[in-house]
Parts: sequence; C-alpha cells; structure tokens
Amino acid sequence: MFFFTERIERWVPPFKGRRHILRLINDLLVFKPKGKGSDLRLALKAVGKFLKRKSVCVILSDFKTTGFWNELSIVARNMTLSPVVLRTLRILNFPRTEPWKSRTRKPA
Repeated sequence: MFFFTERIERWVPPFKGRRHILRLINDLLVFKPKGKGSDLRLALKAVGKFLKRKSVCVILSDFKTTGFWNELSIVARNMTLSPVVLRTLRILNFPRTEPWKSRTRKPA
C-alpha cells in the first residue's frame, strides 16, 4: 500500500494474512498526510518499480492531477487496476432536499 501526496509518504509491502489486513485497515484510519497536493504520476512510477509480480492495484484518488496517463497504462499492462474516483457532495453540487418528503404520495 502506498500513501502519497506530492511524494511517497508511506509504503507497506504486500503480505498475506489476517494480521496484515488489520494493519492495512489501521494504517488507512490513522494516516495523516504531511503534504498538501498529489502527484499520481510519481505514485504510479513507484508502484511499477516496487511491485514486480502481477497483482491487484486499487487507486483511490480524485484524479485532479495531470500527466499520469502514460504511467497508468504501463501499470495497467502488468496489474489489474481498479480506479476509485473520490468525490464530495460539495463538488457535485447536489441539491439539498429531503428525500422522504419528495417521494411521498398523497393517498387517493
């Protein structure tokens, strides 16, 4: 698992087992980034460098950076990629409604 901003902040090598899964979950919950931005290109280069065997790669990102498509295609040749695009409701500008009021019908 890689945690990255504009640099690689943490690298946890892949292992099997329940303890490792619990460690990964703990790292996800506890990690506090030191950097502000993101460099997906650098992270994909590091993934290609450190992971030599065929594996599953899940990318959690908002993908607001540019210049990473070449590295993404190189990593995709050797791994199964699952990109997860992160968005917030504020970015999507959903109207603030009360769903239970808009779906109710008056009895006939």
